[in-house]
Amino acid sequence: MTIERAAEIYVNIVDPALRIGLFVVIAVFLLYFLNLLRDGSKKTDMVNGLFNLIIKTITKTVTLTGKVLLFILSTLRKTITVIFASLRDFFISEI
Repeated sequence: MTIERAAEIYVNIVDPALRIGLFVVIAVFLLYFLNLLRDGSKKTDMVNGLFNLIIKTITKTVTLTGKVLLFILSTLRKTITVIFASLRDFFISEI
């Protein structure tokens, strides 16, 4: 199979099928969402779940940001310590 033939198959068959499939999935999701909005108890459960998701996401984001910042600062501290130790050893050495 040549590259031209593979490109032709992708353009004429695969890409349109994926686009149609994506639109079908979006339509099914929207219908499911509209069905959820009709029922009052499910609507409150959905709102509570959404707020819990937002709170958990913010908490995880802040925690992960703190851990990354701590890692970067500790790595920077170790790097600066090694640089100063190398400079000190260079200037103190009696060669």
